[in-house]
Amino acid sequence: MRSVRFGRFKWRCAAALLAVAASGCGRRAVEEAAEPPVLVGTVRPVRHRFRETVRAQGVVRAKDVVRVAARVPGTIEAMWVEEGAEVAAGQKLFQIDRETLEHQVRIAEDAVRVAVAGRREADAAVEDARASLRKAEADHERAARMFEQDGAIPLDALELATTGRDRARAAVERAVAAAELAAARVQQAESSLAVARRQLADSTVNAPLAGVVTRRFLRAGEYAAPGVPVLQIESPDRIEVAATLDASMHGRVAAGRARMRLLRAQGPSLEAPVDYVAPTVDPRTRTFEVRATFARVPGAPAPGEAVEAEILLEEREGWAVPAVAVARRGDRATLWVVAEGRAQAKEVRLGAETDDLMEIATEDIHAAEVIVDGRGLVRDGDPVRVATPERMR
Repeated sequence: MRSVRFGRFKWRCAAALLAVAASGCGRRAVEEAAEPPVLVGTVRPVRHRFRETVRAQGVVRAKDVVRVAARVPGTIEAMWVEEGAEVAAGQKLFQIDRETLEHQVRIAEDAVRVAVAGRREADAAVEDARASLRKAEADHERAARMFEQDGAIPLDALELATTGRDRARAAVERAVAAAELAAARVQQAESSLAVARRQLADSTVNAPLAGVVTRRFLRAGEYAAPGVPVLQIESPDRIEVAATLDASMHGRVAAGRARMRLLRAQGPSLEAPVDYVAPTVDPRTRTFEVRATFARVPGAPAPGEAVEAEILLEEREGWAVPAVAVARRGDRATLWVVAEGRAQAKEVRLGAETDDLMEIATEDIHAAEVIVDGRGLVRDGDPVRVATPERMR
């Protein structure tokens, strides 16, 4: 009877011990059975080159445009080009009243000859006056000596000799002044001749650059005033695109660093540095202008055409994840990552977005397993299981 009771007691003790052991070892299995892991798909961040851009509407115009005007006033005597004509640099374009200007040159040449003759006459007068002065000075010395030695001549004769000497000196001064005036007149006449010759040369107007005549403002027979355009020439080598940006972008676009790319369905791909940024914002439109110069290759847009442009503000490398992996709420951004088999919410700082990729500026994100598929099914701390892990390429 005693042995039966002892056997029952040992059985009960063993059962109790097994129950205690099972309560510790099986709790996790029970919990896992109660909370099955969520199947998720993950990616790892990759390095990507981000381009921060802004789009704008632009207008194409010729880069090198010259309005050619007459340099001298007069009637257009001859016009040697028409609209649409291609011209070379230095080619003759039109002629202004050449006959009148040639006549003015001849008059100026005659004036120079007259002035030169007058200067020669004045120089001769100077030499004559100096000779008379030498004679008057010699007479005065002789008269003074005769008066002082023995009174051979009266005082009146000495005074007459002195007066003659002084008059001769004054005559020399007048002759020298006249000679200087004659020399100045020669210089004046020569300057007038140079101006007349220059005007004659300027009456024939040449093309300042190679290009195409796109406009003609005056015709042969019409009067041309200096500074008034007669023809317009555009160079075919370069075009300029002027685009307008919102005032909020002012200060972010730097000439020489930003680049402009033309977005066109057809034609060559054109990209060039921004070479001009307006220093101020238009207060009426709250916009400012930027410009870039492009080579005018075959298929390039023509002057006057409207184009859509993309302006590259900054280009850099950074860590990237698919944009769909980022949960945003206001100014906050969150990624779900896998940490020790569980989902963990990680607040991150965002950068640029391009090609459906989002730049993550947080430093320690590059080694994380970022949840992409199933992101909306997990909460912070939920167990997860990566079903088909992928790496972004």
